[in-house]
Amino acid sequence: MKINFSVQNGIDTLITEDFGLKGKRLGLITTVTGLSASLVSSIDILRERFNLTALFAPEHGVRGDVDAGGDVATYTDPRTGLTVYSLYGGDNRPAPAMLENIDMLLIDIQDIGCRFFTFISTMFNAMEECARAGKTFVALDRFNPINGLGVEGNILDIRFKSFVGIAPIPQRHGLTMGERPSDHQALESDINAIPRVQKSTRLNSSHLQLSRMPSSA
Repeated sequence: MKINFSVQNGIDTLITEDFGLKGKRLGLITTVTGLSASLVSSIDILRERFNLTALFAPEHGVRGDVDAGGDVATYTDPRTGLTVYSLYGGDNRPAPAMLENIDMLLIDIQDIGCRFFTFISTMFNAMEECARAGKTFVALDRFNPINGLGVEGNILDIRFKSFVGIAPIPQRHGLTMGERPSDHQALESDINAIPRVQKSTRLNSSHLQLSRMPSSA
């Protein structure tokens, strides 16, 4: 049986809706997986529709051209002329000066549903700094590629917290990047998620089954 299944990720909903981003100075944490359904970079979409003023690079860099574990530099992106601030290497978090010229910090990265991916740690650190600076943090949601139902593996002992295990969550956590910030909602900050859309129905944490990737037989 073949299943037809269509998912719009958060960046795709921003092509037709603004979710309060108009008139705001935006920063974006992303890498090469930040793409629309038409394979257009989230960087290009945000630059065309909104006021994108800065980029923030996690592991692998915003263009996916840094090897795993390699230091990510702060530099000027030759394609856009925007400053790319490093969030991988050193403190692994945005310094206050990096946030001065933005009103909102967005993240658009395809997670893999596993605790070891450093993108969760990058997001949590960025959320903490946005809370300190009084900035709004926005997660552009994406599906969980190993489905949003299965939760497996040990839960991290917080004594062994590191950048590849930043919170006491299972190895396979069953959530998406848009749902993950709920773990940090105790922060005194403005945190939002721009949802995935399936058949024009907004998804939230009560619709995890729709995060499941289709299979065919």
